[in-house]
Amino acid sequence: MQRLIKYTAALLSLILPLFSFLACSDTDKEENALYTEVVGSAGEYDILYDELRFVTLTYRKILDATYGDGIDDNGTIWDREESAKRYRGELEKKVQAMLEENYRVLAACSVYGIGRDVLEGEEIQQQVSLQYKNAVASFSSEEAFLADMDGNFMTERLYKLYLARDFMKYKLRDAVLQDKDSEVIKDQESFYKWLNNGNCVYVQHILLRNDEGEDKEANRRIAEEVSATLKKGEQTIDAFVGSAFFNEDLTNVSPYYLIQGLYDPALTDAGLRLYSDGDASDVIETEEGFYVLQRIEAPKGDLEGRLADLYDTYLWTMIGETSTEVGNTDVILNDYGKSLDLVTLK
Repeated sequence: MQRLIKYTAALLSLILPLFSFLACSDTDKEENALYTEVVGSAGEYDILYDELRFVTLTYRKILDATYGDGIDDNGTIWDREESAKRYRGELEKKVQAMLEENYRVLAACSVYGIGRDVLEGEEIQQQVSLQYKNAVASFSSEEAFLADMDGNFMTERLYKLYLARDFMKYKLRDAVLQDKDSEVIKDQESFYKWLNNGNCVYVQHILLRNDEGEDKEANRRIAEEVSATLKKGEQTIDAFVGSAFFNEDLTNVSPYYLIQGLYDPALTDAGLRLYSDGDASDVIETEEGFYVLQRIEAPKGDLEGRLADLYDTYLWTMIGETSTEVGNTDVILNDYGKSLDLVTLK
């Protein structure tokens, strides 16, 4: 797996407006002229061609990996008229939704008075330069770094813009913490008290995924048998991995803190109803599949030792919710943007 593929999920949430042009050679100018064409807007920000290209080509790759089984040569679902027509609508919806998601942080920043002047300011630009140098240093050369980005539909300009936008998230976090009207918990001590006031439980889970083509009701019956066996107190949840119940979809994870507001509400609600160590939940149906939870006794002092990390996770989750609540903005493609075919975009 190429290095930048690891960054895809994070970078998809970091689309930014153009605020500077990088120096380029004569051979790059024609390509850069295309990449910096405006294709639309989100509030006060322009959306450029290379932003749309990155999101589109990344999603095309993801959808091909999802639906491309059965392709009998080196082509993709986008190379065939029938499959391209079938998945065009999904591609267009995902690209539109992701662009809207990407601009929510900037829109939320604007609500708190953190605007373009901060984005383009010296403080953030110095941080961007340092982060960029560190990224380049992880490769054998800058040329190798740029080649890797190019293979993942990324441009140097866009990468630096993503870094700048990521630093804007820290500005938003600081503003939310200083907002007296915000319901976000402001410090670790208060967070610790809140956790111990019925908002946290230490659990382990088993998940039976419902993959395409599987018998969902058969999976449900397996999950119900797991739940019933756990409730009898005859086995712990670990015993099912490698047991007769196990198949390739039956997975579990190490015990963790299930915290109110940080997980699927169905999981949290079920977990917080487990009052004693060893208690097991009924089957919980989610989009991923069927879960069964079991309450586990937390090691002494473990919560205190992990409090800083848990609070950090909580804060970033709340910042994401703040962006969703106050950072709504419409992505509107201009005539040029509307003329681009996402299925054939290069």
